[in-house]
Amino acid sequence: YSCNDDSVSNKSECSGEFVGDGDWLAARAWEKPAANFDSAGDAFLTLFRVTTLEWLGVLYSVSDINGLDQQPQRDASRAASTYLIIFIFLGRFFVLNLFVAVIVEYFKASAGSKLLTKEQKQWVQTRRFIAALDIGKDLRPRTLGRAFLYDVVTSSTFEVFISLCIMLNAVAMSLSHYNQSETVTSIINWVNLVFLIIFTLEMVLKLMAYGTLGYMKDRWNLFDGLVVTGSLLTLAFASRYVFALQLLRAFRVLRLVRLIKRATMLRTMFETLFISMPSMANILLLMLLIFWIYAVIGVSVFGDTREGEGLGRAANFNSFATALLTLFQVATGEGWDVVMDDS
Repeated sequence: YSCNDDSVSNKSECSGEFVGDGDWLAARAWEKPAANFDSAGDAFLTLFRVTTLEWLGVLYSVSDINGLDQQPQRDASRAASTYLIIFIFLGRFFVLNLFVAVIVEYFKASAGSKLLTKEQKQWVQTRRFIAALDIGKDLRPRTLGRAFLYDVVTSSTFEVFISLCIMLNAVAMSLSHYNQSETVTSIINWVNLVFLIIFTLEMVLKLMAYGTLGYMKDRWNLFDGLVVTGSLLTLAFASRYVFALQLLRAFRVLRLVRLIKRATMLRTMFETLFISMPSMANILLLMLLIFWIYAVIGVSVFGDTREGEGLGRAANFNSFATALLTLFQVATGEGWDVVMDDS
């Protein structure tokens, strides 16, 4: 407990009136915080707040304990904060991870993979990986000119050169800053134009070497072509439309993604993420269903709740749309405890 007047030292002095911050009289009140340990239920809810890492307010309250019916003092019981720190390691990092592991294990069992041996699981995963990648072998063209271009664009020297250009282009983009001189702007624009020409030549050479169908079989080539074509189109309209200039900057940033293709480990991780998207879509649909149900319940139960510190113009349950946004805020753990207190 604490008094809303910081000048008092204990509960017996917390009576009468005092002058508030706005030079107005206010009644003194001996109040308890929303997060407390006065009962088993309150303690359980407080510890649940701590597991969601909304724990700084609880930490400060515990550290400021000064005795029974005494006004809290800053860091009067600093050693008591170790209670919460230990609980975070046990309740947040250990128990919750075990909880997630159990769900994942039963999910695997429901899919039938638990009945397979280790070698069988690896065989199934390998087949799925290969099927999703749609691996095809690019044959070297028989014509002399295309064969020469094919050898050039598939050589390690060409790959290193393109990767170096991408990194240098990233360095050139990072040199832009607020209130820069016209000279710096002109130099950066010319450097970006030179790199755009290089990437355009790369696309043309690959189209000539692979052919149109061979070029489009590779997803990374499609991405490269999209970035280069988008950069050329936005550059053509950048002088007349402001949004085209903004799109041009966005396409320049997308060139950095091409480094994933050159880095084997990053490419493997990216392709694994791409293959996992169907399973992730099922999880997202389940989350959307839960959000939908809770939004309907929230509008019915908390639709007429008055505004406070957590519930206001941006976060409320007055309509289905704002209820979804509020639930998304709660799901991210950002100020969910304040929304709960107002509800």
